[in-house]
Amino acid sequence: MHGLATQTQGQPVIAWVVGGNGRARFHGPRGEERELGRNDGIMLPAGTYYWFETISEEPLVILRLGATTGDGHPDA
Repeated sequence: MHGLATQTQGQPVIAWVVGGNGRARFHGPRGEERELGRNDGIMLPAGTYYWFETISEEPLVILRLGATTGDGHPDA
């Protein structure tokens, strides 16, 4: 998948972890870029606009982790 665009949806913290042998490039809200590979991750505050781009031919696995403040489901 090329150009996976997304935004956090109100969770206090989101962690993206790249697994497998693929590589991705993170693009942040101020134009920052960071390359991520196997076992790398990034923490983002809620409401952050960002997107990932696949930069390798190998399969890319991204795991999204979200947390709540105790006020309910993170997607509510």
